[in-house]
Amino acid sequence: MIDDRWQAAYGTNEPDTAKWPDLRAWIRAQHDAGRRVLLWFKAWDPDGLDPELTLRDPSGRPVATDPGNPAYLAELRRQVHRMLAPDGLDADGFKVDFTQRAPSGRMLAASPGSGADDGVWGLAALHRLVGALHAAAHEAKPDALVVTHTMHPSFAPVTDMIRLNDVLERDVAGALVPVQDQLRFRHAVAHAVLPDHPIDTDQWPMPDRASWLAYAEAQPELGVPALYYVDSIDGSGERVQPRDLDRIARSWRAYRTGLRRRRA
Repeated sequence: MIDDRWQAAYGTNEPDTAKWPDLRAWIRAQHDAGRRVLLWFKAWDPDGLDPELTLRDPSGRPVATDPGNPAYLAELRRQVHRMLAPDGLDADGFKVDFTQRAPSGRMLAASPGSGADDGVWGLAALHRLVGALHAAAHEAKPDALVVTHTMHPSFAPVTDMIRLNDVLERDVAGALVPVQDQLRFRHAVAHAVLPDHPIDTDQWPMPDRASWLAYAEAQPELGVPALYYVDSIDGSGERVQPRDLDRIARSWRAYRTGLRRRRA
């Protein structure tokens, strides 16, 4: 997974060549090593896009992409082809983030040609955006993987995996909540809503090393494990030890063994 800030601009999804001088070659090297590569995709961000493809505030400033505009959807399709197709970067799918930032407010102006006045707004607009991304991804690469945190039954046809999203430090009353308890609760909700979708168990942010290890070792029994830490824990500054990564490796081996048994 190549996470946030690989792009020069969020709205255009061109690689930042100062960080990735030849991203296509790097992805090819991962394929040669038997790995697949997902790219982080920031939903709604208009950064770098033609303002005619965006929703704008009263001053004319772009605030979000406009999935009600067929011209934006065509641009999104071109971008996805460039990112996933064999003649492009040849990546293998997307981790879609920031879907919660759907535009709202009476003062926003739709772009010319937009269908916003016909009801493409709110959840419907998000569904159109994610659906267009998903369709374009599978058109460019039939076995693409699109991971979202759109935990709603209507999104079942337009997402391939559900992500549990970032961990919270406290509950609404201000009490500390153990991160592994959050993992189990969110998994139960996701499985109830979309029971046939695999679940990306996520892993950030972690408050300390002990909590991280408890979370990591609970992941394989609940969904697809993810690893965000190999050097230190951002919440506490504690260093990750080689023995910690050995524990992670053992739990991942057990996860793979369980997959093979289920397939058999």
